[in-house]
Amino acid sequence: MLLPYVRRVRHHQLCFAGMPLKRTARPRTETSEARPVIATRPGTQRVQLLLFPDLRRAYRYGIVDRRDRQPPTNPWLRWALHIAATMAEARGFSPQLTRTLTRNLTMLLTYYIEDELIRYSSYQPVLTSRGSSVAQTTEVLQTMGILLDDRHPVFDRWLDAKLADIAPGIRDDTRRWVQLMHIGGPRTHARSHRTLRGYIDLLRPVLLDWSARHDHLREISRDEVVTAIKPLHGIRRQITLVALRSLFSWAKRRGVVFANPTSRLRVGDVDRGVLQPLTTDEIARTVRAATTLQARVFVVLAAVHAALPGAIRALHLSDVDLGNRRVTIAGRSQPLSELSHLTLLAWLDHRRQNWPSTANPHLMINAMTAIGTGQVSHVWANRTLNGLPASLERLRIDRQLDEALVSGADPLHLSEVFDLDAKTAVRYTASARQLLKRPHEDASTSSARTDRSAPKDPVNPPVGSS
Repeated sequence: MLLPYVRRVRHHQLCFAGMPLKRTARPRTETSEARPVIATRPGTQRVQLLLFPDLRRAYRYGIVDRRDRQPPTNPWLRWALHIAATMAEARGFSPQLTRTLTRNLTMLLTYYIEDELIRYSSYQPVLTSRGSSVAQTTEVLQTMGILLDDRHPVFDRWLDAKLADIAPGIRDDTRRWVQLMHIGGPRTHARSHRTLRGYIDLLRPVLLDWSARHDHLREISRDEVVTAIKPLHGIRRQITLVALRSLFSWAKRRGVVFANPTSRLRVGDVDRGVLQPLTTDEIARTVRAATTLQARVFVVLAAVHAALPGAIRALHLSDVDLGNRRVTIAGRSQPLSELSHLTLLAWLDHRRQNWPSTANPHLMINAMTAIGTGQVSHVWANRTLNGLPASLERLRIDRQLDEALVSGADPLHLSEVFDLDAKTAVRYTASARQLLKRPHEDASTSSARTDRSAPKDPVNPPVGSS
């Protein structure tokens, strides 16, 4: 069997014992390394119309053998591969991710017919089972305008689960109100998911109680609203009443109810109490927990510059000026302390070593966002600090409270340093005055708070330090 091949051998490589045999790599042909040809959207042609447009395709890998590296014959596939190659070059995709994306598009578009829409639910299970790049494939299809996104949003699924046990009449009107608050309208500002989740969590017990006796919102009286909020106190009462006023105001404008039962019910102010500074032990626990470079960046920017976690996640590389030792957080330029400068240098070096070709403009990235242009998630930012008393939000509050303590509780100073509104600045200064008047405060806590507030670098002190 081997004799015909052995007879073709005309030369033999002579090598001595102990010398490695160096094999000459075969030069790759242009076809094997050929980049996808430049393509645009195919022109309208005479095609066979689909007999059943809603019929779902069954996708599977291996329908086409592309090992010969020949250009595809389908013009839509050529256009998709051109978009994918441009995206990969602009965002620094790895070769493996580029090959995976090419394989996915080949599976989906080899037999594509013009005017056909590709359902997300048809290819998502196939790609997920192989661990393929679903997000990048979906983005290419969206760019081409041939994607039918039939996903059920996560927020809608959560809302349906929360309102499942409520009377149908009350449930339907509440869902319409929440959806308007979610997407916004001509006279309604869109609320965040966090705000709406807080509203529904507090309204659910009230709506369940009303559903046992009523079938519609128009049957709810003023006395029942007062009875529902009577056992609540503090911030829970305030937010519940705000949500009820918003719900019934919307229902009155839409003609769902005859009269607004929450009218002339005052929300009032809530006494939030005196803000308390963090102890040295609480801060030390957070510092010990911040073992990764990204966690140190979040902790330092929150503790030294009083930056919100969302503002840190939104930072761009252009917001950090290491030469002049300044950083722009939420539109305000601040001087970098020595600690912040060294922490950012270490993170930027780590970022450059791990993702040298990324096109993501944000300062904080991870393996998921390095292949895109979006921000890191809130969960990723707080992963190492979950359950600790000195969270990022508490560190930010403690920094502003320290500034109020060392600056003589001046609200104008706090507004200038941290860009606070008048109400928030007055709250910090009121808490600072109460803490400064406490005769029972021990010297260790006072000195520890003063040490944290004092600038560590005499050349580049933290912003707002006096």
